[in-house]
Amino acid sequence: MAQSELTHHHISVGEISLHIVEAGQDHPDSLVFLHGWPEDWTEWQRVMEHARKTYHVLALDLPGVGESHGTVPGGEKAALADTIHQAIQSLGLDTYLIVGHDAGAMVAYAYLRKFPAEIKAAVLLSSVIPGVQPWSWGNSASTSITSLIC
Repeated sequence: MAQSELTHHHISVGEISLHIVEAGQDHPDSLVFLHGWPEDWTEWQRVMEHARKTYHVLALDLPGVGESHGTVPGGEKAALADTIHQAIQSLGLDTYLIVGHDAGAMVAYAYLRKFPAEIKAAVLLSSVIPGVQPWSWGNSASTSITSLIC
């Protein structure tokens, strides 16, 4: 994907400045990508190359990572979800699919719990979600998948 096909900008949410990268803005359906640790938005660049043909795609650098500045006190995933939500609202998105990997999946899960009516679907990749089995290693992986789907 040529750099000129990507739109880079920043959105202020309180004291935080989030770096947002978008493509495919002419499509009605949106995909929001949240990166893992220690990556930044570029983790999703190749996926965006393909998805932008049929979706409005956006990836962002979580607070304090890449070109985003500021931090969420304590790094709580629910507080990060609030910050991401404010950014998405400022972009005017009504419903969208959210995709999170690793730490981004933890934020996406918190987001799903807080704002379920706004999300068409959520994809959580390569992460364990605190409070959901098998975090405590007490149940099988099939139980954890069922917990996330329900």
